Amino acid sequence: MSRIPSFPLSFFISSIMTSTDYGTQAVHLIYGQVVDEKGDYVNGADVLIESSMDRRHTVSSGDGSFFSDIYIGGAFDEIYIKALYGMKSGAEKICAHGGHISIDISIRDTMM
Repeated sequence: MSRIPSFPLSFFISSIMTSTDYGTQAVHLIYGQVVDEKGDYVNGADVLIESSMDRRHTVSSGDGSFFSDIYIGGAFDEIYIKALYGMKSGAEKICAHGGHISIDISIRDTMM
């Protein structure tokens, strides 16, 4: 069985607020676009975002874009991002340190 070519999903993380009320807890905004193996934007992909303190679900729109805020537990908290669409999925684990981070992950057929 031949492998379907992988195309990147671009995930971006950018700090939008640091909460002084919760100690090291901060709110981050995660946004990006979901692209399928043909290079087309995916409308309606489930995007799951999880940290040690929070779990969020969002759905990509017509241009493949998605966004969600999430609470993190500090600069070295790990954030898991997974995109699901039909029988295809892609995932990435990132560190929530400050600044702007661009991550490329592959979406592929899960029935290989």
